[in-house]
Amino acid sequence: MTDYDRDNLFFLLNADEETLKDWYNTVDEDDIEYASELMAEYSKELRVRAIFAECENTQTVVDAVSTLKKYMLNK
Repeated sequence: MTDYDRDNLFFLLNADEETLKDWYNTVDEDDIEYASELMAEYSKELRVRAIFAECENTQTVVDAVSTLKKYMLNK
């Protein structure tokens, strides 16, 4: 995520309800899709941070791998 994206994400996460309503009423579908993509990417980032936080308490690499396997998608 670029600094530009982070700035836009910060706006979306911190704007009050009225500001978001005004924003929504003035942007086009592409902007709304972009905002949705930013939020989805941030959601992934938060999940990764949670995994790392869980692994900080892990004693060994084997335990860390076991912990991470819980979050892997089956193919």
